[in-house]
Amino acid sequence: YDTPSATSYVGDYWRQARFFSGGSDGSGYFQINDRNSGKDAAVQGAETTNGAPVILWTFGSAHNDQWNLVPTDSGYFQIVNRHSGLDMVVQGASTSAGAKVIQWSFGSAQNDQWMPVPLDGGYYKFVNRHSGLVLDVKGAATSNGTIFDQWDDNSGNNQQFQLIGTN
Repeated sequence: YDTPSATSYVGDYWRQARFFSGGSDGSGYFQINDRNSGKDAAVQGAETTNGAPVILWTFGSAHNDQWNLVPTDSGYFQIVNRHSGLDMVVQGASTSAGAKVIQWSFGSAQNDQWMPVPLDGGYYKFVNRHSGLVLDVKGAATSNGTIFDQWDDNSGNNQQFQLIGTN
């Protein structure tokens, strides 16, 4: 945010501001693609029940690796899985680094809301509303089946994600 130096201009303006504009109303889905591995966030085994882990996986055809970002308020979004209709959440509303990310029904604990924060190169980090920690591929691993967790922001490539439209 900035104000101009010219006295002839009255008002304020935004300089070099970038905002996430990819949220939708259910009609747009995205791969959440990890910068470190080139693989995507997916629900393990294409499960449709509460508690299934979110894992790293090569993009496929089961729709368990496609997500809709639905705005809540104040720049936060639900991240809803296309296959199950459940949200990406921090297990047990934990505020601890290392807590697993799973799918669960949308609730009131705010552990199911994420703020996409723009980074260089078209990538985002996702900050959890409840904990303030970021979405993370555990241990910066690159293997299919690696779990997602939340962690302190360390600017690692395993905490940076590109949203790739799938429609």
